[in-house]
Amino acid sequence: MHKDSRKRTAFRPEMSTSSLEERVVLSVPPGFLFVTPQQAGQFRGAFNRVFRATEFNVRTQIQAEARQLFANGTPTAQQLTDFQANAAGSIVAGTAAAANLFALLPGGQRNLVPSTARALLASSQNSLMSRVASLANNSNATSSLANMETALTRVVRSGFGNVGTQANQFLANTNLNRAVLMATDGSQSLSQFVGDRIISQLGSNLGNLAFAFPTVGNSVLFANGTTTANAAALQQFSQMTTSALGLTTMTLGNELQLLPNGASVIPAIQNAIFGPVNGPTGTIITNPTTGPASTAPIALFDALQALPTTSANFATTLPTVFSTAFSNLTNILSPFVGTFPSPNFNLPTTTTAGTLGRAFMSNTFENGFLNGFGSGTAGFGVAPTTLNTNFGSGFNSFVTTTNPALGFFTPPVTVSSGSGTGVVGTTGVTLGSGATSP
Repeated sequence: MHKDSRKRTAFRPEMSTSSLEERVVLSVPPGFLFVTPQQAGQFRGAFNRVFRATEFNVRTQIQAEARQLFANGTPTAQQLTDFQANAAGSIVAGTAAAANLFALLPGGQRNLVPSTARALLASSQNSLMSRVASLANNSNATSSLANMETALTRVVRSGFGNVGTQANQFLANTNLNRAVLMATDGSQSLSQFVGDRIISQLGSNLGNLAFAFPTVGNSVLFANGTTTANAAALQQFSQMTTSALGLTTMTLGNELQLLPNGASVIPAIQNAIFGPVNGPTGTIITNPTTGPASTAPIALFDALQALPTTSANFATTLPTVFSTAFSNLTNILSPFVGTFPSPNFNLPTTTTAGTLGRAFMSNTFENGFLNGFGSGTAGFGVAPTTLNTNFGSGFNSFVTTTNPALGFFTPPVTVSSGSGTGVVGTTGVTLGSGATSP
C-alpha cells in the first residue's frame, strides 16, 4: 500500500543557521520601521564625530593651559600643580560628555561606560588622567612648551583612541533593530528609540538639579541664619545656576547630534532654558506660585532668577518651576523625535545615579565634585577647602567652550564683590570676600 510521505513530513524551517537579517519576520508592531544599513552607518558616523569632537576639545583646552603655564618662563611647582588640576577637570568633563553619549546605547551603561571611565579616569598608571599628571612631574616634558605640547597630544590621542576603538567595536556588535524592537516605550524607529532615551536622560539631569536647589540655595542664599538673600548672594548663586544649566545643555546638545537634523531644535531649547540670545523670554514671573505673567513659555533661567528671596518661600516654589521647564522641553523634543503617542515623561521623584558610577561620584574622587559635594549635580555645591579650584575651572571651561559650538549661549552674570561663603560652582572659582566672576 502506497503511503503519502507528505502526510508524515511537515515543513520545519531551520533558524539556527540564519542571521537575523535573513530570517522571516512573522510579525512586528504596526508602523515599525526597520533600521536600514544606510541608517545604521549614518548613526555610527554621527556617533564617531561627536566622540572625536570631545577628544579635540579636551586636547585643545589642555594645550591652551600648557601655553599659559609657560607664558612667563619655566613654571613653578605650584603652577604645575594647578595645571595638573586644570587638566584633570578638562578630562573629567570630556569623560562625562562621552559617558552620557555611550549610556544611550543598549547595554552601554553596563559595559561601555565603565571601560571608558577606567581608561580615562582611573587611578591606574595607564589612565589618561594619570598619564597627564605624570607629564606635569616629568622634567623632560616640562623643560619646554614644545615638549609639553607634543607629549600632551600623544597621550590624549592615545587615551581617547583606545576608548574610540572600544566604542566602534561595541557599535558594530550592537543589533540596532533588536534594540528598537525590544524597547518598552513604543519606539518604531531608531530616531524614536534614541530620542526617547535622550529625553529620559534630560529628565534625570534636571531632576537632580531640582533636588540640589534647596540644599545649595540655603547654603548660599541664606547662610548663617539669614532669612532674606542679599544682592551679592543672589548674583553668586545665579553664576552657579548658569554653570549647572550649561552642563545640562552641553550633554543634551551632544546627544542631539546623533539624530538627523538634531541641530534644528537647538534654538527652541536655547529659548526654553536660557531665553533668546539677545534678551529674556516674554515677561519674567514675579511669583512662581501663580504661574507666568504671560502665556509665552518662560525660560527656566528666568524663572529661577525670579524665585522668592526669602528662606520661607524659596524651596516651596521649586518643584513647579522645574516640572514646568521639563514640560516645555518635552513639548519641543517629543514631536521632533516623532513617537506617537508621546510617552509620559516626568521628572524623577528621587535622585538619579550619575552616569559614571559610584566610584567617581564618591567623595574620594576630586572631593566629590561630580556628586556636587553631596548635592547630586556636578560642581553645584559647597566645596571643601582641600579642593584645588583649578579643577573646577578646567571642568567648566570645557563646558563653556563646547556650548557655543553646539548652539547654546548662556546669559552673562556679573558677580559683585562682597562677603560670600566660598561656594564653588561648576566655574571652579571660589567666590569669597572681594571675589568677582571670571
